[in-house]
Amino acid sequence: MFQRGPKVASSRRFGVRRNLTRGGLRLSAALLALALAPESFSQASFNFNTSDEGFTVASGGPVSSVWTYSATAGVGGNGAWYVNGTGGQGVPSYSALISPTLIVSATGVATLSFNHRYSFEDNSTPWDGGQVLVSVNGGAFTAVPNSAFTANGYNGALIGHGVLENQQAFNGTSAGYATPSYITSTLSLGSYFGGDTLRVRFLGAWDEAVVGPAPNWVVDNITVSNVTVPEPTFVAGIFGIAVLGWTAGRRRRHRSP
Repeated sequence: MFQRGPKVASSRRFGVRRNLTRGGLRLSAALLALALAPESFSQASFNFNTSDEGFTVASGGPVSSVWTYSATAGVGGNGAWYVNGTGGQGVPSYSALISPTLIVSATGVATLSFNHRYSFEDNSTPWDGGQVLVSVNGGAFTAVPNSAFTANGYNGALIGHGVLENQQAFNGTSAGYATPSYITSTLSLGSYFGGDTLRVRFLGAWDEAVVGPAPNWVVDNITVSNVTVPEPTFVAGIFGIAVLGWTAGRRRRHRSP
């Protein structure tokens, strides 16, 4: 009679442990799935009001003014990125502002919207200018065509020597530049599969001669739809919870009841 009690109690204790272990693993798996699952609606927005938002710069040629972050250069005196360009160096130059890696949330179109103002050398001839490019899954950057814009696209093909020679680009002076006022350009970056990675590049290019007034180009309030910015710290934490739950389960199973 007295032997049945301990066996039943032991079985119950094991059952509780097993349920707790399974529950912990289920919770870890659920949290992990939540962290990695695409959102029904997602976008990445960068207003630069408090930081450079992780954007990077790559330049070439004897460029004397590269893309630079300023806490006061943007809309309403808030943060933005700007570039002044280079002139009179005898050879062309360029400077590129590059976004962090973005992950496409769901199969479909990704769109880009941004505020900017510019004044590239023109003199009735489009010498210098700026262009938007995109890289997919770590590949080479390719120019976004003018046909992809739905508002305030490129306004001419450059003839100045340089990396954008004979290509469509922003040129001349944007409406309200001197005020200063900003225009909003919107465009499609193309259609992608969920999980694809994108990077966006704002490329300023100058020939070997005269440069336009400073700032040549200011970019602010960048928004990309149907993407998210990776959050490795959060995801690593979720993986940690899952591993701890699995490890705890193995230890409980190997302990004596």
